[in-house]
Amino acid sequence: MDSIGERARKIKVFIRDRETELFWVILAILLPLFLYGIAQMSLILDDREPVQVYQGDTSITAQNSSDFARSGLLVGSVNGSKYHYPWCGGAQRIKEGNKIWFASIEEAKNRGYSPAGNCPGL
Repeated sequence: MDSIGERARKIKVFIRDRETELFWVILAILLPLFLYGIAQMSLILDDREPVQVYQGDTSITAQNSSDFARSGLLVGSVNGSKYHYPWCGGAQRIKEGNKIWFASIEEAKNRGYSPAGNCPGL
């Protein structure tokens, strides 16, 4: 029976003697997996809806916000005084019936809203 050290030496010799063949075998296994992952990622990204930004007075209240919700730039609460990006945690805690949407920071500020402190980038 071989000791652990002897087995390790045999493995090293095996790898050293066949390192070129092992490289090609590993490449033949990993390259298709990598390409499959890239193809799957492109399919996921193709399904996303494009972002639309509107200019002008496009603030709306929650009664008709369902169509605008996907394209609105900023959201606030009709009961609050802060505005958020739609993906921020504060915006996600606002009930749908209380959301008001703004097309720009200027529009939100003109309506008396200020940036939320817990929303990075505002």
